[in-house]
Amino acid sequence: LCFIHFGFHGISSATTKNLVVTNCEFGFIGGSWFRTDTLSRYGNAVEIYGAVDGYVVDNCYIYHCYDAGVTHQLTQSPEKECIMADIHYTNNVITYTSYPVEYFINEPNAGVTHAYLGLEISDNIIRYTGYGFGDQRPDKKAAASIKSWNTYNAADNYVMNNNIFDRSKYNLIQL
Repeated sequence: LCFIHFGFHGISSATTKNLVVTNCEFGFIGGSWFRTDTLSRYGNAVEIYGAVDGYVVDNCYIYHCYDAGVTHQLTQSPEKECIMADIHYTNNVITYTSYPVEYFINEPNAGVTHAYLGLEISDNIIRYTGYGFGDQRPDKKAAASIKSWNTYNAADNYVMNNNIFDRSKYNLIQL
């Protein structure tokens, strides 16, 4: 499947199980206004927002995304458990995005678990980070090929290997 010219996200899901995205093309994704009062815009090729058990993005070509190529994230719900497990970003070519691979999870309230249990980022070619149309962002110097912001991000079984990183306008990796 080919997903091009979307103002929002190419594929987007809330809490989910076993989302598999393979052999797809995503281009010119995002840039729509999320909130005009804060000048917030967005647009990811493939996004999970919330808990996940089984998430694969493999052998995709992703280019010119305003925000992320692939992402799993949660910024709210500190009172609810959120486990992000068995995530694989493999064999992709991701170019001209602000955050080719982005992930973050907020810190939970006491007694609640938020964690990554199995994250693999392998065999990807990531090029020209921060050089796409997302460079017009107000926080343009935040671009990074691997972006986890400055958040809680408790993780177990995190593997990143055999990737090629070719040029980043600002940061290469922010963990």
